[in-house]
Amino acid sequence: MRMRLCQILMGALVLVMAGAATVGADDSAAPEPDDRTVRFVQRSIAWYPDSNFKLIENTRHQTPAGSYRAVVVERTCASKLLTGQPTVLVDETADTAWLGSVGELPFQGAGAEPAAVKAFLETFLPEALKASMNLRATVEWDAGPRRPGALMPLTLLIDTGYETYRRPAAVTADGKFLVMGSEMPLGEDPVAYRRRLFADSDLVMWDTGPVPAPKSRSSSSRISSVRRARASGRSSRWYSANTRTPFVTAW
Repeated sequence: MRMRLCQILMGALVLVMAGAATVGADDSAAPEPDDRTVRFVQRSIAWYPDSNFKLIENTRHQTPAGSYRAVVVERTCASKLLTGQPTVLVDETADTAWLGSVGELPFQGAGAEPAAVKAFLETFLPEALKASMNLRATVEWDAGPRRPGALMPLTLLIDTGYETYRRPAAVTADGKFLVMGSEMPLGEDPVAYRRRLFADSDLVMWDTGPVPAPKSRSSSSRISSVRRARASGRSSRWYSANTRTPFVTAW
């Protein structure tokens, strides 16, 4: 059910955003090399043997909150499903990366302050999703404990009629791109970072294997109890397992 909601949401965003899934530039010049980001993409996406990676685009954009780069890496392999061009937005101010589905927004406020971008997105996204897919959505802004940067984190709250589905995303401070994905530190291995998230999360329930059954009272312990009762001259009271009727055995 959750995977289906993700597919519906992404399909709606493809319909309402002006750009394509990639941010391809028209400049035919070779992009500036960026081995660090290419390696980040390699470690972030699904592994497949004999995959080849090539940097397609590395374009820098300046915003009032700092600069970011739109980086497109082409991966070719024997799998048609995994062959493609992943896009990552690199926040150079916060030194983080946002890998996911990236689209260009029809925002016409070049040079506008982040407050204007937020106001635009709070109106545009809910109306677009409602008109295209009849999805009720609201935008929630919550940067959390993070270093301010050129991308502004947000959460899309999608009302499915059964529950509210939360989708992490971010918008560039110039209102040009929206990325559906989560933020990760660019200087850390994505595999190790995700493992730590799982290990530290209170929402993950780990299967530690079968729980050992409690030990029953041993026969030697029962014999010892009988001997102590006999030595003290007391009666031992026993209960029938079927009738729960007590009967007394004198020693």
